[in-house]
Amino acid sequence: MVDALEIGYAIKDRRAELGMTQAQLAEAAGVSKRCLWSLELGQNPGVQLDKLTAVLGALGLELTVGNPSDEPQAEQLDIGGPAARDDASAGALSILTGGAR
Repeated sequence: MVDALEIGYAIKDRRAELGMTQAQLAEAAGVSKRCLWSLELGQNPGVQLDKLTAVLGALGLELTVGNPSDEPQAEQLDIGGPAARDDASAGALSILTGGAR
């Protein structure tokens, strides 16, 4: 299963890739700088889903939840550990770049 720290790394890496500051991303996503800061550090595991999806959307990323697929629709950032992929009963959680990476 993906944890808050892995999601935080994906957010921070994509923000850096786009050359955005935390302040710029927070404004674009409509969240506070503190919320974004805590997301990037993985210190906000109870973040509201609408805030998380707003941040991901501002980065051109998408959060999907479902069963692993043999045919991904977009290039995926590898944020899941092997245990999440090996457990057939576990759903997959991926952050998709929409082919941007």
